[in-house]
Amino acid sequence: MEKKNNIIPDSFITDVRAIIDKGRQHAFVAAGQIAILTYWNIGRRIVEEEQQGNERADYGKNLIPALADRLTAEYGSGYGKRNLAYYRKFYLEFNDLEILHTRVQNLNLVAYSSPTLRKQP
Repeated sequence: MEKKNNIIPDSFITDVRAIIDKGRQHAFVAAGQIAILTYWNIGRRIVEEEQQGNERADYGKNLIPALADRLTAEYGSGYGKRNLAYYRKFYLEFNDLEILHTRVQNLNLVAYSSPTLRKQP
C-alpha cells in the first residue's frame, strides 16, 4: 500500500529536515577542522625540511616553489607557492599541536559557512 505525501505530518518533516541540517553542519565543521590540521602538518613538514634539524633554515633551497610545482600538478592551485608559504607561516605561528587542537575544536566554523548550513531548524 502506497502512502501519500499529504498524510505525513509537518512536524515529522520538520524533524527530519533538522536532522539533515544538523548532520550537514557537523560534517562541515569536521571537514574544516581536518583541513586546518592538514595545512598545519604541511607547514610543519616544510619547516622540518628547510631546517634539516638545524636551529634556522637554509633559505637558498627554494623548497616552496619546487614543492608547489609538484603539488599543483597533482592537486591543483590550492597548493601553489602562496598557499604553501601561508601553511609554513601558520605552523610557525602555532607550532604547539596541543594548543592548536584546543583552538581548532573551539572554532565556530558554521558562522563562516554558507547561508544554507547556517539556518537553524
